[in-house]
Amino acid sequence: MKLLGCKIDTKHELKTAFKHPVDKYDMAVFLDPVHMFKLVRNHWESKKVILDSNNNKIDWNLLCQLNKLQEDEGLHFANKITRRHIMFRNNIMKVKLASQVLSTSVATALKFCRENAKLTTFKNSEPTEHFVRNMNNLFDVFNSRNMKQFDYKQPLYSRNKDFIFTFLNLMKTYIRELKIKQATKRKIDKEGKKVQVILQSFKPILECSCKTGFLGILIGIESLQSLYISLVEEDNMLVFIPSYKYCQDHLELLFGMMRMHGGHNNNPNAKQFKGIYRKVLCNLEIKASDNGNCIPLESIGVLNCSSSIKVINGSAQLQKLQEEQLCNDSITITETCSSVVKFLSTELPDLHDLNRYIVGYISGSVAHYLLKVIKCEFCIDALQASDVLWFHKLISLKNRGGLCFPSQSLYDVCCICEAHVRRIVHEDFVVTSNTQRLAIVLQIFKKILGNCGIFIFEENHVNDQIHKNSLIRAVIEKYLDIRLHHVSKCKTLKIIPDSKRQYYNKLTQQKGT
Repeated sequence: MKLLGCKIDTKHELKTAFKHPVDKYDMAVFLDPVHMFKLVRNHWESKKVILDSNNNKIDWNLLCQLNKLQEDEGLHFANKITRRHIMFRNNIMKVKLASQVLSTSVATALKFCRENAKLTTFKNSEPTEHFVRNMNNLFDVFNSRNMKQFDYKQPLYSRNKDFIFTFLNLMKTYIRELKIKQATKRKIDKEGKKVQVILQSFKPILECSCKTGFLGILIGIESLQSLYISLVEEDNMLVFIPSYKYCQDHLELLFGMMRMHGGHNNNPNAKQFKGIYRKVLCNLEIKASDNGNCIPLESIGVLNCSSSIKVINGSAQLQKLQEEQLCNDSITITETCSSVVKFLSTELPDLHDLNRYIVGYISGSVAHYLLKVIKCEFCIDALQASDVLWFHKLISLKNRGGLCFPSQSLYDVCCICEAHVRRIVHEDFVVTSNTQRLAIVLQIFKKILGNCGIFIFEENHVNDQIHKNSLIRAVIEKYLDIRLHHVSKCKTLKIIPDSKRQYYNKLTQQKGT
């Protein structure tokens, strides 16, 4: 970069552009933003503590404590962080392991533990929260694609220029003022003898050997600002700057598709590469893998609908539920899965406030799903709260306009489901069949069925009892889907806590060659 004419001396203003030798245009330099954020994560983990401008600690151990708390509670504070994110060294190139650590959801979880849960471990977590949130917003600025997004995810254009430029200028100052601890060895005279001592001091991070990630972000900020001024304001060549276009993801996805054509061998020779590249040029490529270092951002999932929801939508045209058949099915399933019924019939564990806030958040997710597929207006009203309730604290903290606030009845059903899930986890019971899962659903359904205070409909609702039973069962099924999936995922992480497959991949392929 210096040979091309750029100036990256951190003590002075950065110059991140150089003249094209033929066209005389300014060529802006970008270091791949995704790799820069991975380097920031790596350096933070290795140094453990970074100081901000006010000498407040940005502490990596707080993330370790958050992960430990979530593992102990068996629930997550609406974030993705797991032990894989803490022990990431064997998967150091995975983008999602870095982006999910430096994310708004982690910052919000730290804030919730400090302000709402009042946990003493997180009482000094505000600088760490601020750092994580800033890195998330910077990542969004460097990853903007769609004009329909908002805030930092929206591409840079005339209407949000002042907002984005103000933030980027603040981040330049913020990063320059970050400091890390440096240990230096010195020899001093003590009683006529040379004694070696270790002196510890804090040094600006841009003057240390681990500056690459932070310096790369500063270079990206300078280049993005200069690119906008030249291409949008001066030359009017573009309307907005989609920063995702200059990421390295496109090349990685292309190479990933080429490697996948080789099957078990992801290291093709020249002849194989020629054939694969010809296929790619002819639009015969296969779908990009979701297990690579980066993943395609345009993948779309398929939404399924449960049988209980069909009952609600069908009974809107006065179709009756056959209660006798349901009872017969219940007896058959109970006899088949007597072991499930036995331990679920014992006393259920109580939930403390921390768990109840998280259950409230999950019940909002259940409501969000059911509102999309249920057509009955009375059932839709029964799922939503008219006011903000006490268990909505985590939802209120994370809400940016799209979250659902569940009703008290929905929350009560989810709490009963959570108590049963905790019993399943405590007994170390593994749900291996749909019959066992249905037995759990029916056992929970029986406990709730006699409660008259759950899902009270208006008098003019024709299918009151039919819809009430089906709605309760739909809530139970969806909540169990979410929680049993999470339990299975946690068990998998415990079985394979530190996979070395990617780390040893090339060594395994080249063994004996």
